Amino acid sequence: MSMVTLPGLLVTLLSSAWIDPLIAPALASSPTQVVIVELVEPEPDRPFAFLPRALDREKRLLAREALLSARKERLVSRLLATGARSRVLSRWPSLKLLALEADAEGVNALAVDPLVAKVHFDRLARPLATTSFAFTGANRFHERGIAGAGTSVAVIDAAVRYDNGAFGDCPQPGALGCSVLVWKNFSPDPMANVAAGEAHGTSVAGIVLAMAPQTRILSLNVLAYDDSSKSYVSSLRRELDAIQWLITNAEQYHLVAVNMSLGTESNVSRPCNEGPYFDVFRTLWESRGVLVTAASGNAGYSNGIASPACVSLAVTVGAQYDLTPGSAQCSTRFAHAGDLACFGDRSGQLDLVAPGVNIDAGGVTGFSGTSMSAPHVAGAIAVEQSARWKEVQAFWPPEELHRKLVLDAVPRLFGGWPFSQLRLDPDAPRHEGLELARWAREQPENAIGKESGLAVSAEVSGKGRAIKGAYLYLEVEHQRPQDVAATLTSPGGKAVVLRLPAGLSNFIGVFGHTLQPGALAALDGGPIDGRWTLLLHDSGTADTGHLLEAAIYWAAEDCSAGCVPEYCGDDGCGRTCEVCVIDEECVGDRAPRPQAQCQECRAHEAPGTWSAMTGEPCDDADACTLTDQCVDGRCQGAEPVICTTESACHTPGACDPANGACDEVRKPERTPCDDGNACTLQDLCTLGACRGQAVACPTQECRGAGKCEPTSGACLPGDPLADGTECAQGTCKAGECKSGCGCGAGGEPGLMGVALAMAGMALQRRRPRRSQGPSPRE
Repeated sequence: MSMVTLPGLLVTLLSSAWIDPLIAPALASSPTQVVIVELVEPEPDRPFAFLPRALDREKRLLAREALLSARKERLVSRLLATGARSRVLSRWPSLKLLALEADAEGVNALAVDPLVAKVHFDRLARPLATTSFAFTGANRFHERGIAGAGTSVAVIDAAVRYDNGAFGDCPQPGALGCSVLVWKNFSPDPMANVAAGEAHGTSVAGIVLAMAPQTRILSLNVLAYDDSSKSYVSSLRRELDAIQWLITNAEQYHLVAVNMSLGTESNVSRPCNEGPYFDVFRTLWESRGVLVTAASGNAGYSNGIASPACVSLAVTVGAQYDLTPGSAQCSTRFAHAGDLACFGDRSGQLDLVAPGVNIDAGGVTGFSGTSMSAPHVAGAIAVEQSARWKEVQAFWPPEELHRKLVLDAVPRLFGGWPFSQLRLDPDAPRHEGLELARWAREQPENAIGKESGLAVSAEVSGKGRAIKGAYLYLEVEHQRPQDVAATLTSPGGKAVVLRLPAGLSNFIGVFGHTLQPGALAALDGGPIDGRWTLLLHDSGTADTGHLLEAAIYWAAEDCSAGCVPEYCGDDGCGRTCEVCVIDEECVGDRAPRPQAQCQECRAHEAPGTWSAMTGEPCDDADACTLTDQCVDGRCQGAEPVICTTESACHTPGACDPANGACDEVRKPERTPCDDGNACTLQDLCTLGACRGQAVACPTQECRGAGKCEPTSGACLPGDPLADGTECAQGTCKAGECKSGCGCGAGGEPGLMGVALAMAGMALQRRRPRRSQGPSPRE
């Protein structure tokens, strides 16, 4: 039973239809309101499934549209018959929804109609906004020529500024060379006005193109200027108009993703599958194979996310830093690249996190918010679908691609919770998979009973080989996932028991990859073929939880292990690598600590902290130590540089740690010193140099100036003058002065000289010969 308070009226509605509580106060201020009517599901027992063949999907959609059309006609006819003020605004043939303008009497009539399940208020939604594609690995695909060709991505947002130069040569949307293929308005405001006034959609579309440069953008404007809030806002009705257009035209444009960076901050801690967005996303998924990427919200909720991101069929995306910012911004914890942004809403329902801080794209700069994160994933979907088409000429089914994005993601611990960071890698290991179960929403049949639990199973055949590494994908709705244990039993009877993590509501992740690397290693060696069984058991007292999806994956037979630290212990083949997890960062075994060279990860000794090193060489950044080595985790220098000086007029100074050079200090002027030269006297310091008075050595006849010997200080004779140089007694010869020689003019012997010479010869002839030395007289 529901009761709605209308102006001057209290009406008891004898119906199970739910009436949005915002409708009554709105009718108090205006006689009519726009409402979104949700019909009772016409196919309640239809299982949730994606049909791989386009023809089968089209047949199912046409049959569903015919059924819905008939019901809508009956409802409208009955409403008109009541005489209430009402008119149809949008019929949305593919959706079990229609938009009406109705007064209080009309709302009452809708509430009691058996065809009506819910009546929603036409809520307003706002853009969720407050270099990064390489951080996601998209460039690895680009380098191989895979960039989203043959796909399109719809941006339901503000109109894109297609002509600002960032989207190619765009004289008009759809022109050759223009990345914007469609530019369509679902708002009462002119698109050009919205594009000029609000750059949010332009930024979002630019991010999609950065991720997938060859995809095409379908720009669907749903924003209009709101005078009361002085901002641009969307509405539920306009968004549904845009989505109905996409359902109708998806095949024509090869649509693979719809990005919705719009929403309301509702802080929902469980899936919001009771609202109108659920049917919308389900129809896109089932009938067109299209995934919806949605921004989680920017209110900073630590365990809740905004609508429509809270719908379980949305690919819900949170924000993270792709660079280490200069400050912590709104967080008390200094942020590092990879950390979740402090403004972003988060819970265990986040499928992925992606860059969302200070993003430059589409010709606009500095946008932040989960609005910027969601289009990274939308672009990633275009890249993955383009690669798949190139390989097998078919797109991934949406549920398989959704799981693949999580399987390929990088584990990212934050606040103790294992989030999945978007990562594209064309060389990522290919794993074979088996879907064990999948539900679109919470149903009695997928409830995890407190006593009975929930068991699902599936049969495998034709593999003919043993298990060599395995992973388990799980999506569980539960307020306390730590109360849930999962027991996976392989065909060979081997079993593993897995416990979901604590800290947030709900869980989406991969055992063996995003958490607990090697968790399924006990199954190795058993056969793949046979029946696989998963049993979930809830041991807590919280509200009943539900299994939404489970799938088992086996590593390829030729899987080659690669221990990459960013995968945090998963070797890519279902087994483990030795890593440390320190301050929520994954570090490879023996990897040094940044800015601390004497500490390293020793996974086998202390996987949760840095280990101290001793004896290993290091660099203490001090050039005044000659040998450095680690001692108890610190780099210590040894053999210090000893500063000396060769100057008698300086004293030794200190060593400069930057370059190891020693400086010198000058002694006071006229300080006695010794210049080490014995040929100077009275040595004194002058301008930093030791200077003395030179010893004056006497000058001898027939020689140059005397020389002082530096060692002894003795004066030595100078160099001989040239022979024949006149001197006091005659001329110089061999450095001595010789008396006159009797030479005539010109140096020829005169008569006296000749006579003397002859006399000398005569004397010699008269001397007797002796056999020994000369006589004493000689």
